Amino acid sequence: LNLSFSRVGPEGSPYLARALAKLPKMRELSMGMCGLQPEGMRNIAETLRDPGLPTLKSLDLRGNGLGDEGIITFTQALGPQSLPRLEVLSL
Repeated sequence: LNLSFSRVGPEGSPYLARALAKLPKMRELSMGMCGLQPEGMRNIAETLRDPGLPTLKSLDLRGNGLGDEGIITFTQALGPQSLPRLEVLSL
């Protein structure tokens, strides 16, 4: 699923998070340049928590203004089995 450049922003992230939760068999997700910021990343990461997206192999989050805060938020929100098959993570 390629959502890059879609301007989701922190405001749209709760809606996107709910939609992602209904796609457990997704293998690739590109959300580069969506303007998520740390707040939006928190919403997305909570969706990825157990059981998360168990088949996801590639996740692109580049260009979302995450900074250290957003990356820490993302990693802290994940559960131990959130992304068991992840091979590529682009921040």
